[in-house]
Amino acid sequence: MKTIKYSLVFLGLILIGSFIYGKFFFDLDDYKGDITNYVSQKINYDFTYNGELILEYEPNATIIVTKIVISDPNKNQIITKIDKLVLSINKDKILNNVIDVETVDISNMILYGQNVDEMLMRTYKLIKDQKYSSYTNNNFTIIERMKANALVDNDIMRVNNIDITTSLLQIKGNGVININSKVIDFTMTGFLRNKNDVATIYKQEYPEELYENKLPIKLKGNIENIDFSVDLTDIITRQIVNPIKDKILEELEEKVREKIRLPF
Repeated sequence: MKTIKYSLVFLGLILIGSFIYGKFFFDLDDYKGDITNYVSQKINYDFTYNGELILEYEPNATIIVTKIVISDPNKNQIITKIDKLVLSINKDKILNNVIDVETVDISNMILYGQNVDEMLMRTYKLIKDQKYSSYTNNNFTIIERMKANALVDNDIMRVNNIDITTSLLQIKGNGVININSKVIDFTMTGFLRNKNDVATIYKQEYPEELYENKLPIKLKGNIENIDFSVDLTDIITRQIVNPIKDKILEELEEKVREKIRLPF
């Protein structure tokens, strides 16, 4: 499967919370322009929010931002839209230059550049030699909910307990980001959501054969050009290759029996 460019920009948001907390400790409404400029410089993209930015101090530093838009000014492209971002950061560890994000919770995110769900559906239908009639050509992935926690120490970000819900998949896993080199390495596992949950989207094309099968997912490379892959090898072997092989062996065995006229 092809690269999903900018598909982990949301992880930069983990850092945004600590920047806001450390830089803008007072009335945030008075510093909206300063905050958007500051964050934009840190992530190298245009960051804006058209909703609220709320900072709570107890028991942890909790940052709530709504109606976020992140875009690439060089290409005049929107990278992602986020309806709501909630970050909970251990404020005591920030004093020791350790960013401990106890929770990052994102609701209703649109990630532009690739439709992960349709890419999986089209690949599977191609393997099965079937037509995928629900193709929409939408060049974005809808992420209904995303949760994780992260620890940043010595420019290494470890992201754990990732839990992502797309229109089709439930994805869980862990990963590491080198902030200096911008190199990432994530290992995750996807599962198809229950058919009843996605029936209105995929209708008769829901891939029953994939349900309850593990879908190994890898995200590797530079954050500017991430390689996204779903390994269907095991499923292809079990559901396509092995049945074909068994059928061929069965036919060969039958022919051998006919030829030598075995009495059984």
